[in-house]
Order: sequence, then C-alpha cells, then structure tokens
Amino acid sequence: MSTGRPPRLPSVRFSGLLAQDIEGAIARFDAGEIHNFGDSTRYDLVYRGMRYPPKAIFGLATERIVGRKLKPADFAGGLGSICFRALARLGYSVIAKTAIDDLSDDTVEKANKPLGEPKPAQPQSRCPLLPSISVGGAPQIQCVRLSRRAKELGDRAEKCVYRQLKAEQAAGRIAALRWPAREGQTPGWDIEYEELPTRVHRRIEVKGFLAKSVGAFELTGNELKAALKYRSEFGLAIVTESGSPQPRVFYLWDVARWFADNRLVREPLVWAVRAGPTPA
Repeated sequence: MSTGRPPRLPSVRFSGLLAQDIEGAIARFDAGEIHNFGDSTRYDLVYRGMRYPPKAIFGLATERIVGRKLKPADFAGGLGSICFRALARLGYSVIAKTAIDDLSDDTVEKANKPLGEPKPAQPQSRCPLLPSISVGGAPQIQCVRLSRRAKELGDRAEKCVYRQLKAEQAAGRIAALRWPAREGQTPGWDIEYEELPTRVHRRIEVKGFLAKSVGAFELTGNELKAALKYRSEFGLAIVTESGSPQPRVFYLWDVARWFADNRLVREPLVWAVRAGPTPA
C-alpha cells in the first residue's frame, strides 16, 4: 500500500560528492541562502568549532551533482544514512546533540533521578561510535566529559551486560561466567567467560553512556594493556542509553585491530606525574 511519500533518490545519485562541495554549502548556509531544510533535531555537523544541520548542508552540497535544489524527502538523515556516511567519508564529524558532554541542565536533572531496576542489555548491530574530527589529516578525539553519575551508570551498564550473558550461559552458549569487577578485581576487564564449544576465554570491559551514540571514552592503563595483549579475546561492551529501562549494547572485539586500522585513535587525556629519583 502506498504511503504517499515520494521515493528517495538512489545513493548512486550522490556519488562524486567532494569536500569542496561541503565547504561551499557551509559558506552558502552562513551567507543565509534560502533552502528547503529545517534545523537539526538530534545531530549536528561540526566544522571549525561551529555546528550546522547536517541534512541541510548535505542537501546544499549535493545540488551540483543532482542538478537541482533538494528537499528533505529526497534522502534520509540519521545514523547509517547516505547523508551521514558521505560526511564521515569526507572527514567531517557529526555528533549527537545529546552526547554526554552536551547534556542540558534539564537532561542532567532527569538523569539524577533514581534509576529503576534495569533489564538485560539489548544487543544492537550498528556500532554507536561517532567518527573522529579530522584536523590537518590527523584524527582528533572529541572532548570527554564524564556524567555526574559516571560510577553509578557504569555499574548499571555492567549489570545489564552480565544479565544478558547470564541468559547466554543458561542457553548453553557460554560457560564459566565471572564478574571480576563486582569482586573488587581490576585485571583490565569487568566480565569474563568461556565461549562454547571453542572454550575461547573472552574478556569484556564495559563502557556505559547516557547518550544513544558515543563520541569518545576513556581506557585505563590496565584496560589498554589487556586490549593489546589479548587482542581478539578482548572486547568492549559499549552500552548506550544506560539510564533507560533497557540499555543497548554493542560488542567491539579486537580493540587492538581497531587501533591498527585507525578506526579508533587514542590520545593522552591526563599524565600521571610523580617525583623523580633523588639527585646524587
């Protein structure tokens, strides 16, 4: 049955888009050029410290290759869309308006209310990591700011993942499930288990976030060492919407490979400083 919505343009119509098109669209947007797009609702394109509605910029930028003015119905926006994929491919960063470092006071106030008992985390297939900002060809990590309830939300995220894995153990797909973090141990991961039938020992470090997507996160020295040592046997459980009744989780395995492929970049956020050896 027809929905009455005109069909979107095929992705091939947007091939050939260049970074110059995006920069030209931003200049036209700044100059106040009239277009068919409204303001952004959930995500912003970041360019030289300024925020822009990504769908509007993409729509203006693709006029050259499509040959006419575009409308919102011509293409989709949002995570996984041709719009966001093209912007990421050209080195532009799109960030969620509700990222932890951008939480409004109202949102923080809601997050400070008592959290109900969570259900097991719900697996998701799409990685919630946002692309890094590219400056002079080098990827730059977006600013990290912890939620005011980082410890509580982190514990909650671990609990959700553990409950999910308990269901896997009950179904006979894993064995020897342990939660070292709950026992006060800090080996570099929070949860571990054996995968069946291979008996591969898996180690999982859980990272919990209030937002639906993740700009950046922190790894301790122990966690980074474990990632580099155990490689494919070490994974991150990235838990988004951790304050909701049923958070979502994405398992990112072989973090060392992600570093090697530059799909993740690491930068020092702080340095530990201590007294040096006593002068002779």
